[in-house]
Amino acid sequence: MEKLASSQTDLVALLAENHELIDENRRLREKLQKTERFERYRLEQTPMGDFILQLKDKHVTDEEPTHAICTYCREEGKLSYLSEGSHRYRCRTCLRSAWIKPVERRPRSRTVRSGI
Repeated sequence: MEKLASSQTDLVALLAENHELIDENRRLREKLQKTERFERYRLEQTPMGDFILQLKDKHVTDEEPTHAICTYCREEGKLSYLSEGSHRYRCRTCLRSAWIKPVERRPRSRTVRSGI
């Protein structure tokens, strides 16, 4: 009877260890999958000195056109697409900008106020 109880205790311990290993395996697979999805991008510097992650040419298809993602969000493990405007890329998630070219500011016209 003691042998049976001991065997059952060992079995329960092995099952618990097995479940822990299964959970660890799942976590590691998820981490690897997140890392692999970012390997499709290359770090690129904009003309104004900011950085973006641009989709590598070999991954561009009709279904997945060329685009860039946010370097800041990438550090958080998020894949956030950048909107490209004429002067900057803008992240829709964290709202950071990567400037392409400076914004041309028009000089303000001064209005002369009359003392009437």
